[in-house]
Amino acid sequence: MNLKEFEGEALFEQYGIHVPKSFLIDGKNSDLRKLEAFLKANKIKDLVLKAQPESGKRGKSGGIFMATRSDLKKKLSMLWGNNIYGEKFKEVLAAEKIDVKKEYYLSAAIDRFKRCPVLVFSKMGGMDIEEIQKKEPKNIFKVFVKKTGEFPEKELFKMLAKAKCPKKEIAAIKDIAGKLYSMFTSEDCILAEINPLIVAKDGEFFAADAKVVIDDESFFRHGKWGEMPLRNYSGLEKEAHNFGLAYVELNGDLAIIGNGAGLVMSTLDMAAARGEKPANFCDVGGGASALMMEEALDIVLQKKSVRKLLINIFGGITRCDEIAEGLIDYLKRKKINVPIVVRLTGTNDTEAINILKGAGIKALKSFPL
Repeated sequence: MNLKEFEGEALFEQYGIHVPKSFLIDGKNSDLRKLEAFLKANKIKDLVLKAQPESGKRGKSGGIFMATRSDLKKKLSMLWGNNIYGEKFKEVLAAEKIDVKKEYYLSAAIDRFKRCPVLVFSKMGGMDIEEIQKKEPKNIFKVFVKKTGEFPEKELFKMLAKAKCPKKEIAAIKDIAGKLYSMFTSEDCILAEINPLIVAKDGEFFAADAKVVIDDESFFRHGKWGEMPLRNYSGLEKEAHNFGLAYVELNGDLAIIGNGAGLVMSTLDMAAARGEKPANFCDVGGGASALMMEEALDIVLQKKSVRKLLINIFGGITRCDEIAEGLIDYLKRKKINVPIVVRLTGTNDTEAINILKGAGIKALKSFPL
């Protein structure tokens, strides 16, 4: 789960990492008097207005504005009108503008190849790490954490010295890195990134942005996250989640049901290649039952734009005849007013096709070329 910047910064503060003073505006029509009172109380004249999309990507798409107290309303109006890579955002973070001396990059992440955590540092803060890797690979420094739970203090010191950080800043960066790694492990993060890690002109360090990704499989240990993973789901996506279905709404009119994420993705691609516009991604799982198929039908056919239905099943541990019977049982109880095409191959596929053809449903073992 991707945390929004203000949520990541709240975590940073819990672990003792300094962040700029900020105020969350939680809606386009929010009462700005509280924000103005906050700015006045904290003697903030210059500020940064930052959209809060879940993706975190916004700098190159009009998601960040510099503002002053005098032009605050105008800049907010301009910001709310922007589209952040197709994502609608519901909050804006108004943060004090820091008088910047320099910017660093610091993160803790999981290295999939080394199969261990890694601390990453660069003196080129403010850029995407992918961009630094591409343009300035020599300016990226890494420390791999080989011993679980142990913070690699000595190795980090050597890394910072190799990066030619000023000696007076190394101690502060080590301290922040230690706190970041503690948060990373305690909160079951996949990524905890500070970019940029700002050194102000008075020498104080600030985490001026936060990108935090929590491992979804750890939520049973973190009750505080509650329903947050579902916050951006549509109504149908939430309903599907409750049934254990993998379902994502799309903008087309062809409902698609398959078993296995790879099979469904390839089905979407094949449909698109034929000029069709998928209305959804729906995976009923590898061992899908007749009941699961009926639940999937209930979900995908609720979408108002759906005009046709394609079901693609590979019968490995799934029995094709059971899927066919589930579809027939569903049709006995509920009327489907869209044309249906079913492709089944694998376990008991011949029996399944005969069952469906007997009910007047077009059934195939392979896609026509």
